[in-house]
Amino acid sequence: MHRNKVVSREDWFEAHKAHLNREKELTRLRERVAAERRQLPWL
Repeated sequence: MHRNKVVSREDWFEAHKAHLNREKELTRLRERVAAERRQLPWL
């Protein structure tokens, strides 16, 4: 079983900010791909 590390509030906050930035990147990429899909020709 995986056990999460126990860290200080400051270390947690830094890790949280880094993860949040990655989630935002993913959201922007997903939105770009969706926009490209909407621009595809129709059949």
